[in-house]
Amino acid sequence: MYRYVPANQYGVKAPFEVEDENFMAVCFNENKDKLNGIIEYESAFGI
Repeated sequence: MYRYVPANQYGVKAPFEVEDENFMAVCFNENKDKLNGIIEYESAFGI
């Protein structure tokens, strides 16, 4: 079963300050060990 966990458990970070419980991720395959870095949003999001 899939469940959301704080994104930092996968090495994924937000490009802004956010509490762990407000920046979640879910992994659908075994490649979670390959994740690491800061999310980049498209400019249309204004982030």
